[in-house]
Amino acid sequence: MAVVIARPIKITPPAPGAVFTDKIRVIAVRWVGTSGNGDKVEIQDPSGKTLWAYTSDGVNKTFESRLERWWDNGFNVVTLDSGTLYVDYA
Repeated sequence: MAVVIARPIKITPPAPGAVFTDKIRVIAVRWVGTSGNGDKVEIQDPSGKTLWAYTSDGVNKTFESRLERWWDNGFNVVTLDSGTLYVDYA
């Protein structure tokens, strides 16, 4: 597992748990390089509310969402089965 706090934040498996604990304005989330059908990623707030999640439908897929929203209490990556997760912020 590696977390690189830069712009964007880069996260690799296994899921690290708490990544960012302060208020953050998230611009986009991108998950690239999935390894198989059924691989999952899930980002939650500290209270356990899902902020962003996907289940892969194949190998080497990319999933991306432009969010343009504040995550008031930071975020935790609770599941990251494969690939690399990028969280872009302002």
